Amino acid sequence: MPPVMVPDQPLPAGLENVGVGGEFYEMARRGRLATRRDELEAFLGGDRVLLASGGRLAADTVVFATGWRQSLPFLAPDLESAVLADGHFQLYRHILPPTEQRLGFVGYAASIACQLTSEVSAHWLSQHFLGELDLPSVDEMQEEVRRVTEWLTEVLPARPEGYFVGPYLVHHIDDLVTDMGLPTKRTSNFLTEYLGGFAPGRYRNLAEQRRRARGGDREGRHQRYVSASHVIGALAALTLVRVAARLYRRGCVAKLAKASPGSTLALRFGSGMAQPLRRF
Repeated sequence: MPPVMVPDQPLPAGLENVGVGGEFYEMARRGRLATRRDELEAFLGGDRVLLASGGRLAADTVVFATGWRQSLPFLAPDLESAVLADGHFQLYRHILPPTEQRLGFVGYAASIACQLTSEVSAHWLSQHFLGELDLPSVDEMQEEVRRVTEWLTEVLPARPEGYFVGPYLVHHIDDLVTDMGLPTKRTSNFLTEYLGGFAPGRYRNLAEQRRRARGGDREGRHQRYVSASHVIGALAALTLVRVAARLYRRGCVAKLAKASPGSTLALRFGSGMAQPLRRF
């Protein structure tokens, strides 16, 4: 990675600016691209542009990557005010306006995997319109919208509208799947669940699970297995116990060696007698 492309701040700062690089980074690594961090100040005519730093470049083509602003020109004013207030979208789970629950939006939880979040959002909204979603009260939903918007504005300040979940799409999808009463753990063991790749295939049977749940089969909803954190904690505790036991035995050996030179040492653990450790 060219030094000029390294962000000024370490992660997680700047996550709202993450994108899909494709072959761009590989070409930059090979030196096939010349990169420069600057801003365009003015066109000087011909193929010359003036940069904010005072430098000048020859440019055959200038691409304005200005982005866009999300807007709702297709809504009547009264509906728009229920969805958009103070520049923030008032959507529970980034889908449902708490006060207009016959209206839903799919795709307004922008992320780094919009196809996936949109598909799961469509399942969630479908379940709501079928009357199969147990939603909180309007006040509780509005409070949740406020809380999530405040958090997203803090962690992703370049996206103040509060609809961009970015790299936190896993948390967002877990919320949707939990609301639908379906398992958030999508694999058979913690290794693949926590250490495997996060791919759309995790949710390939979501529709089938919904159909089964509709028939009363909550398959996998209470799926349990020992998580990675539990395993790490258990290993750490076991290591500490073994170290403490070893230090304790060494202490006993040292004391008995001083008290009874030439004797045979045996230590009792639980209901059994340990083998002689050392003859002094």
